Amino acid sequence: MRVFSFLFGTITVCLSANLWGQQGSANYPWRIQDSQPAAIQVPAPPVTAASSGGLRLFQSQQDPEAAAAIQDPYDQVPQAPRTPLGNPFEQRPGLDTRSNATNPDFGNQRRPSSNCQIGEVQRIFGTACNGRRAGGFAQVGIHDSNIPFLNNREEKLNLHQFWGFIERPAARQANWGWGYRLDTVYGMDAQAFQSFGNSPTGAPTGWDNGWDRGIYGWALPQAYVETANCNTSVKIGRFLSPFGAESIPSVENFFYSRTYTRFYTQPFGHTGILATHERSPGVTLLGGATLGWDTGFDSTDNGFNLLTGVRLQPTNRVSLELTSSLGDTGHRGSGVLQSAVARFQASDRVCYVLAGDFLNLQNNNEFGITNYLFYNMNQCLAVGSRVEWWKSDQIFGTARSTWSFTSGLNYRPHANFVIRPEIRMDYGASAIDTGRLIPALDAIILF
Repeated sequence: MRVFSFLFGTITVCLSANLWGQQGSANYPWRIQDSQPAAIQVPAPPVTAASSGGLRLFQSQQDPEAAAAIQDPYDQVPQAPRTPLGNPFEQRPGLDTRSNATNPDFGNQRRPSSNCQIGEVQRIFGTACNGRRAGGFAQVGIHDSNIPFLNNREEKLNLHQFWGFIERPAARQANWGWGYRLDTVYGMDAQAFQSFGNSPTGAPTGWDNGWDRGIYGWALPQAYVETANCNTSVKIGRFLSPFGAESIPSVENFFYSRTYTRFYTQPFGHTGILATHERSPGVTLLGGATLGWDTGFDSTDNGFNLLTGVRLQPTNRVSLELTSSLGDTGHRGSGVLQSAVARFQASDRVCYVLAGDFLNLQNNNEFGITNYLFYNMNQCLAVGSRVEWWKSDQIFGTARSTWSFTSGLNYRPHANFVIRPEIRMDYGASAIDTGRLIPALDAIILF
């Protein structure tokens, strides 16, 4: 397959890497989960409220003195939790390359891994200073054939995302604390993350929509202030959408390419207010009110959208995340989106994720079902597979289906660096080259 054929001769069926992040680390499906957490006596690091998304795992209530000490999650190797998994909707530490491929605490340090020592993440801006920190990542990639979104400049080396942030996380403590976060991104993907939902006509103006530079552009996907205590967090401003199993920042995904559901059916971001609250162990609630989908601070159509959600964690190995949107969906009109993500950990190495979405837009519907299977081989290498079925009335006028099959791996020679080759094949209505193998390769470096 042109310049990529040599990369994929040995990739067949992909498995996937790990279920949820452990306490003090991010929530990604290919992290290793402790199968016998009670036997581990390693203290968890203090919890911070850094986040690159809305509806994610949320740490259980901790000792106020420990929670008050803000510790930079980027420069710390995650430790085994004192209790299984913690409680749901942990706020993600944003933009963390450890989410790709493997967990440095692989197998809870019970398996020898001397053949793969990736070290710790090194930040050019150093660790947190007075609770404030800055960082980001750069992603470059190349693909052999186009797909309808994001990866649409074939056979050229593309700068997809050059992402930076500055933040002061609101400390998790008994008294209410405050914080803020600002994210900016430049690259080919940035135009898709701008506030194109501002206008109901589909021709948005204002906010960050004028920041295009040919095929490249700028966007401000997040700009919010936050207040939080031990079990509640409230954001006010612009923030990334809480829907789905895949994220907007590339560094938080296993695969280079995205699903049709992630690009077409789910929103990228919102402007408004979003709150998460740990109701009880294993039950966390989400609620918010926004100006609609993909809007900035100068929305012209006075839209309103209600966000609700709940995460249930009945066992250490099972999690169910339900999220809903009701109201304005930006230039696509008004509708209802129902999204569900179920995660099942089969072993320390294997997990399965099932995501489903149903979007009702007046007389048009969209459906998406995506299966993920991950297998964690060691601290440096993980493999994964993804199968998606997506069906849309809105795009084509009549209900037509598209299938997508993706296999790939994540290789991390260093904590700051990940390489992600993949091979993809699309069939159906939305496929540009239906039935054609599409090799692709990208690399991400954290700074």
